[in-house]
Amino acid sequence: MHRERDGRATGYALYRHNFDPDGFRGSAGVMEVVELAACSRQSYAALWRFLAGIDLVTWIDYEGAVDESLPHF
Repeated sequence: MHRERDGRATGYALYRHNFDPDGFRGSAGVMEVVELAACSRQSYAALWRFLAGIDLVTWIDYEGAVDESLPHF
C-alpha cells in the first residue's frame, strides 16, 4: 500500500513471490504482480520502485494493459 504523508492511501500492489529452480544448483526469485492500482503518477512510480527493490528477485512477471505507463518510466 502506498500512502501520502497525510496518511491517505493512493495505491496498492498485490504480488506473489516464489522461488523456482534455475538449473544452476540454485533458485531464481520470481515475482508475479497480480494487481497494481494507483491514483497518481507519483504513487504508481513509488509502487514500482518498491517492487523492483525486493531482494532475491530475478524476474518480475506482470501483464499490464496495452496503454500501461510502465514502459514510459
